Amino acid sequence: MTLHLIKAKASRRHKRAFAVTEYLSVEEVELIANWSGCPAPVQSARCPQGEHSNKYRSIDGVCNNRNNPLWGAANTPLARWLPAEYEDKESQPKGWNTGRQYAGFQLPPVREVSNKIMQGSASKPVLEDEAYSQMLVDWGQYIDHDISFTPQSSRRSSTSVPNGPDCLSMCENANQCFPIEPVLRFSVFWGEQPVLRFSVFWGEQPVLRFSVFWGEQPVLRFSVFWGEQPVLRFSVFWGEQPVLFHGTPDMRKPLDAECLEHPKTVQTARIPAEEQLFGRKGCLPFFRSSPACLSVEKSGPRRDLQQMLQRQQTNSVTSFLDASTVYGHGPALQSLLRDRASSAGLLAVNHRFADHGGRPFLPSVANNTPSACFQEPGGDGGGAGAGSERVECFLAGDSRVNEVLPLSALHTLWVREHNRVAATLKALNPQWSAEITYQESRKIIGALHQIITMRDYVPKIIGQEAFDQYVGPYRGYDDSVNPSVSNVFATAAFRFGHATIAAVLTRLNESLQEHPLFPSLQLHQTFFSPWRIVRQGGLDPVIRGLLARPAAKVTRDHLMSQELTERLVMLTIPETLDLAALNLQRGRDHALPGYNEWKRFCGFDRAQTPTDLGKVLNDWRLVEKIMELYGHPDNIDVWLGGLLEEVLPGARTGPLFACLIGKQMKALRQGDRFWWESPGVFTQDQRAEVMKHSLSRVICDNSGIEVVPSDAFRLDRGPQDLLPCKTVPSMNLEAWRESLNQGLGLSILTSSFTFPISAKC
Repeated sequence: MTLHLIKAKASRRHKRAFAVTEYLSVEEVELIANWSGCPAPVQSARCPQGEHSNKYRSIDGVCNNRNNPLWGAANTPLARWLPAEYEDKESQPKGWNTGRQYAGFQLPPVREVSNKIMQGSASKPVLEDEAYSQMLVDWGQYIDHDISFTPQSSRRSSTSVPNGPDCLSMCENANQCFPIEPVLRFSVFWGEQPVLRFSVFWGEQPVLRFSVFWGEQPVLRFSVFWGEQPVLRFSVFWGEQPVLFHGTPDMRKPLDAECLEHPKTVQTARIPAEEQLFGRKGCLPFFRSSPACLSVEKSGPRRDLQQMLQRQQTNSVTSFLDASTVYGHGPALQSLLRDRASSAGLLAVNHRFADHGGRPFLPSVANNTPSACFQEPGGDGGGAGAGSERVECFLAGDSRVNEVLPLSALHTLWVREHNRVAATLKALNPQWSAEITYQESRKIIGALHQIITMRDYVPKIIGQEAFDQYVGPYRGYDDSVNPSVSNVFATAAFRFGHATIAAVLTRLNESLQEHPLFPSLQLHQTFFSPWRIVRQGGLDPVIRGLLARPAAKVTRDHLMSQELTERLVMLTIPETLDLAALNLQRGRDHALPGYNEWKRFCGFDRAQTPTDLGKVLNDWRLVEKIMELYGHPDNIDVWLGGLLEEVLPGARTGPLFACLIGKQMKALRQGDRFWWESPGVFTQDQRAEVMKHSLSRVICDNSGIEVVPSDAFRLDRGPQDLLPCKTVPSMNLEAWRESLNQGLGLSILTSSFTFPISAKC
């Protein structure tokens, strides 16, 4: 902020735009950073020595790499695989300055891209994935939350002015505010043939883009009026027969009388009703990601000042696959999540509500202060009757646990699994302290996250061929590999999964039929609603639905459900949001280079012309839409370009995302000193045991579900395709016994373990 104020003052004084590099040296910038306290999180750390630090990873990821202790640590910048592309070379994202052109064209508003490309045709059904279940989708989201979280800036446009403009109430680009402009889309049809299609953008200047279709000879006449409100009137003539469409931004005025003369032949389609999404303010709020502090480490050669000053984004969680979703990413949260009264290293659970069989739910965020999560309609506390207790937001290792019910369910499974493993290890090794039991259990749970992700998940996403090419076999820890999650992975490539989210969450009974008491839910009904788990049947109906229902299939006719583009809910924002528009805007906020630059990064040919793009996408109708929006292939946002590529055989992504995801996964594995396969992390016998385990086994051991697929991500259509839990392989924790004279039976090592009475609420 100090640099921003200096830059603004210099620009006002000299009547021109200034770059910080024109008047500050590296030493002066570092001095300002030190005065502000900003560099503290990114200064070199001193790594402790001793058995504990060699055996167990730190909670914040620091010192995983002893030579580069901040690689992969929480609260460090996302890695840049390609240089950032800001409009002012420092911090302003593309699209910040009105009229700025790229390759001769302005970038399209992200909402227009969402409307024209992402939502597809409402008349065509959403296709189902033939091979994989919704569990594959939700595991991807869960693991994404394990390795990346980019916090947003304050709702105030200036953090230095507490009472400054509020990003929720303004539609101008200002510091941390980068609002999304609305788009009005209209279509007029004569019979089944489209006559007129056009879009209107509401920004600082009215902009009209349109196309008219009637055979090969389009005819269009129109007028645009700009007063207190934009008014658009269009007349289209075919021969002597007029077809008239009249619309205004608030979409409330009726069609003119001329339209009513042809009620059977003139139809109007208004998709979407923008005023419902954007409200009276006229834009969607967008908070820029919080900037990372300047890196002022002294090692290495003198850095370029321009690069040093570029805005970077923070990853507030550890980059490692370390089950931070279960344990947190800092000492304070870690302590809050533990049951300090337990001698067995257990995690804290809910002491007010329990699932069937005494299986615990996650703890609540607060006991005295009501949380922001939605409550069940009816009753003083949001329950089914007057005076019933509130169900507060769940508390977990990641703050996004309450976003959707499947996430809450997966978080709950893993807390239960930790406590199951910890209780078993303590019984096998009563001499262990609570701390050792906790750390050994944490190490096992982290290994299971790594195995399920790398063995069962990633090859299905990028395809076995791409997995072999970009990930390959494990060859040991490499301390020259930076495991930090890259900006392009977190902001674009791994967001491919948003296109595979189904619009409906199905809840099933024991016969895998829709639950008679707890029917299916539209996706938006699952947002921030933990009460639906506590009050409506617990985890089992949700998990059965994830296992038995297919994921949405990515097609160009339906890239994303309207549940996400029209009804996305965030607790801090009153309007519903558009996830596709948010993803595109976030990519620009983070200054990601365009689609073509990432193709070149991965060794693919750039699409320099529409013909080149057509060869990649193999869909000329889509190419025409893209060129109408972007003007040049170089302008295509990387998230959109990667999502539109044809899916590779046996994969769920195209070539670009397969490359970016594969490279990231290899870095996460090779650059992790505590990777489960690394010598010294586990014994040979222990490695053999954890390899037996699976997500299906975790479900068997921590729910009331008795039949599961052998692979939780593969779609099995009916009960006849499922396995009884007693036949699903399980790790034997006997491999962790330190002495063999305890005389404990083997029953405690298997799924016969039940939760102790003390775990009940």
